[in-house]
Amino acid sequence: MAACQAASDTPTEIVHTSEEFLLENEVQPWADLPLWLPGTHAGMAKTIVRKAIDAGLTFRLIEETARDIVAWHKETRDLDDDLKAGISAEREAELLAKWRESVTE
Repeated sequence: MAACQAASDTPTEIVHTSEEFLLENEVQPWADLPLWLPGTHAGMAKTIVRKAIDAGLTFRLIEETARDIVAWHKETRDLDDDLKAGISAEREAELLAKWRESVTE
């Protein structure tokens, strides 16, 4: 998350919520929050990649990947277009307000 934050050039705040809060508020795993799955799905995409590594697969730093995705996004998309995955800014603000209220009670 910090690598994505650093690559975005946008003031952001990383907020950690509980899985229970997300599920109680009907945040859809994988769709509303891409790459998030509840603990009941832990290891869903776990794959043994030894053959691929032996065949030459290499990995790059998450910072490079985040930077390149942000650059691609800025170069190829109309930034006013809605994304096909993820929650809207309005829904995010609603959830953050509700989360903050719940942790101050």
